[in-house]
Amino acid sequence: MAHRLLLAPEPLPPVAFDSLGAIADLFKDRPTLFAGWTHYIAFDLFVARFIVLDSQACGMPHLLAVWAVPLTLFAGPAGFTFYMALRTVWTSTRGRAKAE
Repeated sequence: MAHRLLLAPEPLPPVAFDSLGAIADLFKDRPTLFAGWTHYIAFDLFVARFIVLDSQACGMPHLLAVWAVPLTLFAGPAGFTFYMALRTVWTSTRGRAKAE
């Protein structure tokens, strides 16, 4: 929405996020569609790539980390938060295993 606020020549009408139809109506406006698409490209795809590369660098099994990618592509920050929590648990557990 911040992108839309910056691109909007006029004030935004009230927006409801409680139904798919209301969200579809929001994206009928070209500046809003552009802002949403830009966010998708800039955030979701690059963060999904980061998740894959970072999980490989941490030595995390692919089947453990791959679940965060679709969550990131569909729910943005929720997927990244899930991955960071998973990574924290993985690295702390792995550190304890090496100490023993």
